[in-house]
Parts: sequence; structure tokens; C-alpha cells
Amino acid sequence: MLGAAALQPINVALRNGASQNLQGVWLLKITLGESDLREFADALGKSESAKRLETFTLWCSIYSVEGMRILAGFLFQAAFPALNIFYLIGIGNPNGTDAGVMASTETLKARQTSLANLALYNVEMGDEGIAALASLVSHGRMEQLEELDISQNAALTQQGIITLARAIDARGLPMLETLEMSRLTNLTAVGIGGIALAVIKGCPRLKVIDFWGSGQEDSSHRDAVTGMLDAVGRAGKVKVIYDE
Repeated sequence: MLGAAALQPINVALRNGASQNLQGVWLLKITLGESDLREFADALGKSESAKRLETFTLWCSIYSVEGMRILAGFLFQAAFPALNIFYLIGIGNPNGTDAGVMASTETLKARQTSLANLALYNVEMGDEGIAALASLVSHGRMEQLEELDISQNAALTQQGIITLARAIDARGLPMLETLEMSRLTNLTAVGIGGIALAVIKGCPRLKVIDFWGSGQEDSSHRDAVTGMLDAVGRAGKVKVIYDE
């Protein structure tokens, strides 16, 4: 795991205008504190490359809710109009990432975004975090979303997934093509059936639902999902993944 010192050359390049054509940022295996995030946010936000930034991937440790708030605040402000890919991967946060996800979504509620790909993969997200995401759907802030990945968040339960399903059922995700929900070990057949029905009804462009490693102790949901697809004439048009 790299320290925050690894950001210094990037900050210098951003401030000196040496990265005006920057379109993507990938911060992998790095530990970041609040001051590190503020410094990076300031350097990136004031650079010309901010207008062209399309991709931001963060695989790191952020040890405070305020750090997550800082991250979300600068990424989704108007200075980053082209941002459409945002990945949070394997964030280790002993204070719980739910609060961080909730802080991030507060920023998004006030702004229409161009996000097409959102991954909250293995970030220790639970039902409160997914409820915050569901709120974004309800507020119409995810209507450009084409791919959503909430895989490998072991704390997610049927209650959280049903909350997301209700939001999708009520509002819809018209552009969504892929929903990744693998290795949600607490998910039950009821939860799988609920989210499947919601996305089949509310996502007309849906092509893939990935349930690999989720709800495997009760496989009754498989026939139910197949029946749902048959009922709306989409059998064979939507790929449903259960196993490797």
C-alpha cells in the first residue's frame, strides 16, 4: 500500500499545467487522509484537465467520513462536466463505509450527473449505504447510468436490496444495461426476485444481471427470474449469471 507521498508528483504536474490532456485518474493501493484529499482536490479542480476528466478509479483506504465527503464533493462539482466513470474499489474504512457512501450521495442529489458507470465494489457497504444510492435513483440522478456494480458487499441484506428495487421500480433506470450483484452472501431468494423484477420492468435496455455467488443456498429464485423474463417477452435477451 502506497502512502500519500505518491500523490505529490501528480499534484505538481497538475499545478504546472503539465497534464492538460488528462482524461483519467487511477489511484490504486494508496492510503489517503483528509489533508491529502484536499490537496489533490485543489490541484485537480484548478487544472485545465478538470474539464476533460472522464474516469476516476479509487482503490485505497480512506479513514474518515469527511474524507469521503471531500472526494465526492470535488468529483461531482460542475468543474468536472465530463466525468462518466466512477469506481470505488476495496476501500478499507474501520469507521464503516456506509457513512462515506451516504456523504457521497448527498453531493449527487443536488446535481444532474453524466455518470454512465458506477462501481461500489467491496467497499463494506451495508443497507444504509444502499438506501442512499436508492435515494439518488428516486431523485432522478442516475438516469444516465449504464452499468452499476455493487458486488462483494457482504453486509448488504435483503432489506437493502429491496429498498433499491423499490426505487428502480418507481423511477426506472432507462439506460441501464448491466447490473453486477455478485457475492452478496446475505442476499436471499426474495431479495433476488425483488431486484430482478424491478430491473426487468424499469430497465428496458438491460442486457446482463450478475448474481454469481449470491443467494446460492436457495436456488428457487432461478425459475422465478426465468418466469419474469418470459412474461415480458425478454427471455433470451437478458443474460442472467448465477455460476462461474
